[in-house]
Amino acid sequence: MSVETVCEICAQRKAQNTCDQCGRVVCEHHYNAADGRCEKCAGPRTL
Repeated sequence: MSVETVCEICAQRKAQNTCDQCGRVVCEHHYNAADGRCEKCAGPRTL
């Protein structure tokens, strides 16, 4: 049996990334791949 980890920010999506700064496991939506940090550490993305 496999347990899926959910995003520590939204608690809804599958977590696939780990923040290099704080270690949170987060989904693609809450991960800033450019600097390897979660939204909480890097701040929200701007378009």
